[in-house]
Amino acid sequence: VYTIGCFDLFHRGHQNVLLALREFGYYIVAGIHDDESYFKLKNKYTIDNLETRMDNVKPFVDQLFVIPSTKPGLYLKSMVSEQD
Repeated sequence: VYTIGCFDLFHRGHQNVLLALREFGYYIVAGIHDDESYFKLKNKYTIDNLETRMDNVKPFVDQLFVIPSTKPGLYLKSMVSEQD
């Protein structure tokens, strides 16, 4: 199961979504926007830096990676095989 987000100011809503993903599959992968792509998406700077945001998400997922773009398609394609 894959999700993507910014996860700034991590809160119970983020936690609930990440926990609920286990209902859809065993292995949870999350992509997190880096600070530059966050700014491009939201036109504002993050409160928490990338390292803090990653530390907040890591306990809830099996794999976490940084997306340095506002268009995650390329990164998603690199994670999925033709058999998936």
